[in-house]
Amino acid sequence: MLSRLRQALKTGKSVEGADAVFYMHELKEAHLMGAGMPYVKAHELALATYKNSPFAVYHPTVIPKSGWAEGWYNFWGLSCGG
Repeated sequence: MLSRLRQALKTGKSVEGADAVFYMHELKEAHLMGAGMPYVKAHELALATYKNSPFAVYHPTVIPKSGWAEGWYNFWGLSCGG
C-alpha cells in the first residue's frame, strides 16, 4: 500500500480505492492526534468523517499477508483459506 502511495506521489498518479481511503483516513487521524486527540477517538472520528467502514481502510492485497480477522476477508470477498 505504501509503495503504491509513494509511487503515486512521485509520478503524480491519482490514488483510488482502498489506497485513497487509507491515505485520507491517516491524514485526518494524524491531524486530530496532532491537535491532542487520543488515538482511539481520532480513529473513530476519521472513519465517521469519510463514512468509511473500518474494513475499507486496508487494501485487499494486505489482508492475507497480515493475518486479519474474518471480517476483513468477508468485506473484500476473499477466502480465509481456513
